[in-house]
Amino acid sequence: MTENWDQEKRAKNRWFINLALYNEPEIIVKYKADLQRVGSKIPETIILLREYARLNDWDEVKNSALKENILKKRSSQTVNYILQAVKKRLFNNPDLPRAELVASVVSKEIPLAAKSQILFVYLCESDVLVKRLLLNLVKSRIISSERKMSANDVYDFLLAEKRVHPELKRWSEYLCKRWSRGFLSVLRDHGFMDPAPSKNLIKPSIRVEAFAFFLFHLIEKKLPVKDVLKNKLWDTFLLGPSEKDNLLNETQKHGWIRFLRTGEIIELVPSYKSLEEWLNGLG
Repeated sequence: MTENWDQEKRAKNRWFINLALYNEPEIIVKYKADLQRVGSKIPETIILLREYARLNDWDEVKNSALKENILKKRSSQTVNYILQAVKKRLFNNPDLPRAELVASVVSKEIPLAAKSQILFVYLCESDVLVKRLLLNLVKSRIISSERKMSANDVYDFLLAEKRVHPELKRWSEYLCKRWSRGFLSVLRDHGFMDPAPSKNLIKPSIRVEAFAFFLFHLIEKKLPVKDVLKNKLWDTFLLGPSEKDNLLNETQKHGWIRFLRTGEIIELVPSYKSLEEWLNGLG
């Protein structure tokens, strides 16, 4: 009887182990209140990255910003906030192109909109709350007939998120409202919203240079073509299948790739061996 009980106990233990393996709990990343301090700071980020392209040393870039005041700010605290934000966005995500490659692309003679769109991806990937709002609130409104959003809508979203993100309960009402206004400013800066005081959301037209920057990064990873085109990175640009095909065709017109789709068969052949080589080809 004891032997049978032991066997049954071991069987149950195996069942619980298997259950744990196949039903791993979702990892919930904590939200942080960073956005309201700095915002997008697109021109300042480009200045710092151009300096990084020149010096190739972030400590020297910090020195230029704090001692030579290349950002032309009155407060060293403001400069420090910007430096911290740029470092967090550009140096902490191994799944995105390296900071020196971003520094290279923003130093090129390409449209400011393309630079802004590239930097927007880094901002979203560094701030999980920004990305969650983009994909769960902004996207749904852009693809529907309700293309409007206010700071109150963002504030209501934050209140609802408190159920699964208890860290938001420590945010004061003032902080939540300030963060909500900051989020709308980010959308406006990056072309997802009309200038204030308008509440109109926009689905931006993605520049081919921004698309190609991340396309060559994914190709360089030796991913299958279907995985390249279905990568979650494109979600930040809110791109559908037809829009990706249009951008691929535009990329081909520049001579950067060879692209052909025949039914389910896709041919995608890059004209450059790496993202860095493509950047060098931009001149």
